[in-house]
Amino acid sequence: MKSLVTSCLIAICTAIPACCQARLDNWETQAIAVDSLFRSIDTQSQPGCSVGIIYGGRFIHRGNYGAANLEYGIPLSSKSVFRIGSVSKQFTAIAILLLEEQGKLSLDADVHEYLPDLINYQSPVTLRHMLWHTSGMAEYMDANITAFKNVKGEPFRWGNEDYLTTSEFMAILSQLPLHSPPNQKFRYSNSAYFLLSQVIKAVSGQSLREFAQDNIFEPLKMETSSFNDNVNRVITNRATGLGHQKMASTKYFKQTLPGLVMVASIPQSTILSCGTKTTTTIA
Repeated sequence: MKSLVTSCLIAICTAIPACCQARLDNWETQAIAVDSLFRSIDTQSQPGCSVGIIYGGRFIHRGNYGAANLEYGIPLSSKSVFRIGSVSKQFTAIAILLLEEQGKLSLDADVHEYLPDLINYQSPVTLRHMLWHTSGMAEYMDANITAFKNVKGEPFRWGNEDYLTTSEFMAILSQLPLHSPPNQKFRYSNSAYFLLSQVIKAVSGQSLREFAQDNIFEPLKMETSSFNDNVNRVITNRATGLGHQKMASTKYFKQTLPGLVMVASIPQSTILSCGTKTTTTIA
């Protein structure tokens, strides 16, 4: 299990900018070069990035640029915890592969074997299709999907305005027909990865958050990484995610609060996370 998790995590590292590739032995020079890329970000008035660069199996640079919270003027630090959006899909995939390794599921089984309440797709959709984004599933944020409503009966807003419980979301998503036949083409699917999180729960008896904590984060000592499935949860040192918005002639930042996604910090996850990245990904 450890080798599987480790091999999957190796891929989650930031690329070294071209300006830094000439002399990797000169770390101080490279750190200055990376710093220069983010020099214009103000630590109190602009959201920014925490950057970690690994080369030869060890950190050659760590940097924090911009604010973790604009309302209080808190700068980003090595302790800042980010929502990492769709990077969390890789950990959902690891959880599925661990369960396959344990003999508890098959990647080539129809998803209905684990989630029998899903609508009849008319064609087999396997877990492998879902992992590889070839399931053909309808994307819940597509403009033609009108089944999701807020409490006022209005179209659901996939920002931080409206909320659904996991069971409410599942009840609607489970009845959406396929967008296209499975295993025909690549089509990125948030819907498929949310359903994979429900497969994990059905097979293991644990939520994705609980399973990942016990089988991925704790064994790897990723102490500040976790899936967050509770919008009211207090997360120490959380950086507030913001996205650019424009109203009339005024630009402003809007807080982005995705649903079931991972939170992580640079020392544990080695992930480049930018505070201005807007994401509404679930799982």
